[in-house]
Amino acid sequence: MPTNTPDAKLTPDQIARLREKLVATRAEVQGSTPTMASSGTPDAGDHMDLTTRADEIEQKGARAERANARLEDIEDALVKIERGEYGLSEESGEPIGFARLSVVPWARLTVKEAEAAEKRR
Repeated sequence: MPTNTPDAKLTPDQIARLREKLVATRAEVQGSTPTMASSGTPDAGDHMDLTTRADEIEQKGARAERANARLEDIEDALVKIERGEYGLSEESGEPIGFARLSVVPWARLTVKEAEAAEKRR
């Protein structure tokens, strides 16, 4: 039976389960992505109303950007599955552990590599 150690390659069953998780997460993110539709010219209101509305629009834009980045990561992971390249670090080519991918199925780096990248920032 295959092991689930961090350096073990993923089994076909694990990849299938992670693919299902990626597809489900993609649908969830697509369903909750805020749109940036404008209601046209803002109604006349006091300065506080306009400031609040501007803050809401800015927050909505930031959420949309994060959702779009997540969708791109998910799509990249799904392409990697199709190519047989899924579960390998983009930095070293080392296998990314199943435990990590179970939590972050779009992970691009091993835990150690991600921690090192975070320290560099």
